[in-house]
Amino acid sequence: MESLWKMDNDTMDIGLENFTTSSLNSSRWLLAEDIHGAVVAVFVILEFILALVANTFIVVQTICHGAKILKKSSTLLLFLLAISNLFIVVFYMPFMIVASAAGEWIFGNSDSVRSTVCQIQAFIFVFAITAFIHILAVISVDRCVSITKSEFYRKHMTWKVTIGIIIFLMVN
Repeated sequence: MESLWKMDNDTMDIGLENFTTSSLNSSRWLLAEDIHGAVVAVFVILEFILALVANTFIVVQTICHGAKILKKSSTLLLFLLAISNLFIVVFYMPFMIVASAAGEWIFGNSDSVRSTVCQIQAFIFVFAITAFIHILAVISVDRCVSITKSEFYRKHMTWKVTIGIIIFLMVN
């Protein structure tokens, strides 16, 4: 499988585990020839707009309904899911859109700055996706327990327990 970005004629993986700054001997990081940057940018722009509108709507509606609605564990978890998705939309997608449209990684005026920005973007993406996946897993367990053990759920799954679970997830 070929990677998304090329450097000169050598394909490179932009993942954190395979990225080395010693391999940066060119001032241009190019999109692989078989990937059309404009097409990728159009799809990411559509996803960006839809995700921004939908998640902003969820966050605004939850906030407008006040603190009472956030006392339910399922609502709090869905609220956090929307916030983690907004984090991806605001802090990762704009870079991806511009880089895809340009056909190269243009963020930075030197190879060291480009590699730093690339690594920061990779960290943001991995962090946000990990938080998103963890929240989805907690929502799944929350819904499963609420259906299968409804009496136990009503008695023990309080707002404080939900906050504790969220803090545990963020620390780990």
